[in-house]
Amino acid sequence: LVKSVRYPNNFWLHNDSGDSPIIYRVNESLDILQEVKIESAENIDWEDIAIGNYKGTSTLFIADIGDNFGVRNSITIYVVPEPGPNAKKAAFKKKVELFYEDGPRDAESLIFDSTTKELIIISKRDIPSRVYSIDLEDSNASTLRFQGVVNLPNSDNVKKKDLYLLTAADSDDNGAIILKNYLGVYYYAPDIQR
Repeated sequence: LVKSVRYPNNFWLHNDSGDSPIIYRVNESLDILQEVKIESAENIDWEDIAIGNYKGTSTLFIADIGDNFGVRNSITIYVVPEPGPNAKKAAFKKKVELFYEDGPRDAESLIFDSTTKELIIISKRDIPSRVYSIDLEDSNASTLRFQGVVNLPNSDNVKKKDLYLLTAADSDDNGAIILKNYLGVYYYAPDIQR
């Protein structure tokens, strides 16, 4: 689920693995306002969706990144301009096929950084979760580079295997980041000095 830029108080969402490659625009009551099929796309295991300004256009980034058993040779991000209000179909501007530099990972969290034009993916089953990124502007790049790990606070003495099951992420143009697992939501505010 991601908040629309083009339509105030609306959201874009999609279903999980095995469904058709369709996104839905809904209002705050979750009434479906629009159903858009992404042409020539495949939903192997869609897990997250991000939004941001890319090349001057409000753009959706649909993350086909799920891999419960860690066996996929590659994952895919579909880069789709936010559809018009009457669109029933949309073509992706770019299909980005990616490989992890250190082998397959299961992931459900995608962030698009509008400032650096990076796609950032956070793994789900690693303890702690691992962070990977790629420069979307580099047309030759296909390898997700390891950037570090996520250190989540654990004040409730939750088992680490449960703490790092991250299922969604989001960010804004000011640098704030939200991470979600099955237990809660973690908000990281940007450094005011930057």
